[in-house]
Amino acid sequence: MRSAQFAIAILLVVTVAGCSDRTGDGFRGASATPSHAPGGPLRTIIPADALGRSQAAIDGAGTYRITVTATNFVLPGWGGSDDGTVEVDSGANRARGVLNRTGEGGPYTIIWAGAQTVFQRATCKDWARISGSGTNVLSPFILAKNGALQKLGSSTASFENSELIYRGILDEPLGQVTIAIDPSTYLPRRIEQRSAGAPAVTWTFSDWGKKLDIPVPKAAYDRGPGGNPC
Repeated sequence: MRSAQFAIAILLVVTVAGCSDRTGDGFRGASATPSHAPGGPLRTIIPADALGRSQAAIDGAGTYRITVTATNFVLPGWGGSDDGTVEVDSGANRARGVLNRTGEGGPYTIIWAGAQTVFQRATCKDWARISGSGTNVLSPFILAKNGALQKLGSSTASFENSELIYRGILDEPLGQVTIAIDPSTYLPRRIEQRSAGAPAVTWTFSDWGKKLDIPVPKAAYDRGPGGNPC
């Protein structure tokens, strides 16, 4: 009887040891942050590994849509922008934003295609092209093919409410952000910016990998936004 009990005890020790060593892909290492995975045992998260998988998932999807909730979110070469939507097709090097401009309303349709950005206010018939740095107007929304998430500075990762949560610093104009990731696909669900003294910004992602049609209208002239809307 004692030998049978001893054998059972040895079996339990081996089983527990095997389970404690079981970790999911991208969630192990001595320097990782411990956290409970949804529906699973205690696991650890290495932010760099998880971010790498998220970046690969974004790059693989290629296309996505962002619903923007913001007030005076400053875009390069454009100025303050408010609520709207942005569609991105990284494979075609194109993006289209339909955003209100702070202090003017709008909305403005902004289309980036490789080396140029054109725009049209809803009240105008003509399209205009932004010269020079205007090609960067929609760059904050381009997360695919440029390693944006892998460059997240001072990042931490944890599981919260069945989501993988990153906290860290993205390139300006976002800065300090919280990124909520679907742990089954590694694709972002939301990016939130909550900075002291600044209006909140929320990007909600959808339509990953869906085909987008972003035509590029011919611009009638070069100019910047603001002033005479047409």
